[in-house]
Amino acid sequence: IDVTVKTIALAASTLLLYLFAATLVSRLAAILAAVMYLFVTAAAFSAEGYAIYFTNDYLAILSFFAGVVALRRGNWWMAALAAFAGAWAKETAMLIAFLAGFEAIRGRMTWAAPIACGIAFAIPTLILRTIYPAPLAEWAWWDTFRMNVPFIVWEPAVIAKSLRDNLKVLLFFNVMLYLAWRAWRRTRDSFIVSLGLTLACYVVLAWMVVYIRELRHLLPFMILVIPLAMAELEANLRAEPSC
Repeated sequence: IDVTVKTIALAASTLLLYLFAATLVSRLAAILAAVMYLFVTAAAFSAEGYAIYFTNDYLAILSFFAGVVALRRGNWWMAALAAFAGAWAKETAMLIAFLAGFEAIRGRMTWAAPIACGIAFAIPTLILRTIYPAPLAEWAWWDTFRMNVPFIVWEPAVIAKSLRDNLKVLLFFNVMLYLAWRAWRRTRDSFIVSLGLTLACYVVLAWMVVYIRELRHLLPFMILVIPLAMAELEANLRAEPSC
């Protein structure tokens, strides 16, 4: 059962990334983006041996990608449904409400969208916290930023570890991060700007409450990074046809 759930979730999230990428690049580049996502996913999940968490991650990524595609198409009620479903697996689903909020702030969507997504996320979260009560101090690993952010703790071993972990993240994204940044900086697509701002918020949250060395936590970025990297490559090819 677990293998089936993981397989379906991975296949569905790959399809959603393809659908989103197809709104930015050619179909061939969108297919390449989906293939790249599969390679990146394999690298992310093989980096750590805590397989007990993986099913939650597959489902959380699926829900976030579904929310992104739904909001891209203006279906905020589908995005709220994705947030509701994803919240049962992991808190990553709150990013859907963030994205809807940025769209509302920028006047591209009514405030009903972020409110609905926020409520949809809150209901499962409150139910789960009622079933499995815990003080707020134990809802997340709040002190992980001391290990993720270099020089917060002035101990040579801790500094070395945080630098090594951040280098691991940079190597994971590799040249895709640079290409995506170039494309995002020039884009006139307002939704892409909102998605970038949402994931910037996720950077703050992730570096505060997760171990960044566990690369599976970075997979939500791929819905933006990989398609934008492909878009930048296509733009370079159009500029230099001889390539």
